[in-house]
Amino acid sequence: MYFSKEWTDSLRLPDGRIVSSNYQLDKYLRDNDLSLSQDYSEAYLRSRRQHNEKVQKAELFSDFIHNYKRSIWND
Repeated sequence: MYFSKEWTDSLRLPDGRIVSSNYQLDKYLRDNDLSLSQDYSEAYLRSRRQHNEKVQKAELFSDFIHNYKRSIWND
């Protein structure tokens, strides 16, 4: 965490909010799963890809279990 003072100019975000500090901008980026262009390093892209694969595997497993339980109870 870092300390920052308020900016002299405000920035309007796509959702209409106005931010006036780095903290507010970082919070918006975290909340919307976004990143600054300078953060797109090879390590960042690899971690995002691994995260997306993990989420997809969890969803597929959940769907499998749901269908399996449905097939057992409906027979």
